[in-house]
Amino acid sequence: MIVEVETSDGIVGVGETFPLWTKDIIDHVIRPSLVGENPFNMERIAARCLPTNANPSLPYVDFFHLLALGGVEMALWDVMGKAVGLPSAMLMGGIYRTEIPFTDYVFVSGHEGPEYHIEEVARYSRELVTRYHSPTVEFKVGVLTPQDDIKMVEAVRGAVGEGVAMRVDANCAWTESTALRTIREIEKYDLANIEEPCGTLEANARVRRTVKTPISTHSTHVSDVVGSGLDAVVINPLQVGGFTRLKKQVAIAEDAGLDIWLHSRAELGFGTAAYLHFIAANRFVTLPSQTLLRPTEHMLTREGKPDLINGKMKLPTGSGLGVTLDYDMLEKYNSHFKEVGEYNWLSSSGLSPPFH
Repeated sequence: MIVEVETSDGIVGVGETFPLWTKDIIDHVIRPSLVGENPFNMERIAARCLPTNANPSLPYVDFFHLLALGGVEMALWDVMGKAVGLPSAMLMGGIYRTEIPFTDYVFVSGHEGPEYHIEEVARYSRELVTRYHSPTVEFKVGVLTPQDDIKMVEAVRGAVGEGVAMRVDANCAWTESTALRTIREIEKYDLANIEEPCGTLEANARVRRTVKTPISTHSTHVSDVVGSGLDAVVINPLQVGGFTRLKKQVAIAEDAGLDIWLHSRAELGFGTAAYLHFIAANRFVTLPSQTLLRPTEHMLTREGKPDLINGKMKLPTGSGLGVTLDYDMLEKYNSHFKEVGEYNWLSSSGLSPPFH
């Protein structure tokens, strides 16, 4: 979903969110609440747009309200920066760094057979290191059998060599016993992190107590992870309702000594730019956040794909988010969407956009 917010002064900010049905919430809940509001009143805006006075700890805050607000809030950061002629990062806390660490990551569908995917993940990882000089690679496990996952980790380590950080994400695919057996086998390949080997925080915490490899979890509430014994939190800004609320989660992680990095849903230019501004203004977010920049066909920005060299992207220059909407590309992909419908991430084809 691409979101535009226009002010009475004619300033237009652009953001993005997911999934498709957030449009109904934006049109019928958030839009009426924002008309006449000052875009700088971020706390007030959250309180007006979210149920239960914007308290995300209450179980009946609708998850899709947070996603909808996150896209609108991204556009508001663009508006605010343009209104004062400054990069959004200056309003998010000031620019601490201008080169931001990221790592691309690789999905595995398993439809073509394990040998094919082991070879392809190793090849792609090698390209990230040799062509783009990435100091970190990340890829999925838990799709193939544990034995094949072990072979894949071995193949990737052989492809990228020593000294490159390897992160893997099991997407909660393993039981505790499977996780213990598998992690103990792959620890000799020096993993920097494994994300969510099991399906619950408690199970992951029990596994962490018996293995050496750091374990992260994908969560929208850092406070839930504090004291669990896990090492890091992976978080999507949209899933917490935007960057204003994300900064509070980062503060909790910093206070608790937990690493934190941002999760990617294949952002189309505006999300990528917003990530860059947020991390530029937050000193504590030091480890590479995720991106799906390389397999993405095109960004919906006039500026196109940012460079990802040596594991870093540069902070966009200019006011606001520093990127502008390419209406021709938007029309191209909107027309394509009308023809083929919403992409089915769970399809049996194993194909990714642009629908080869």
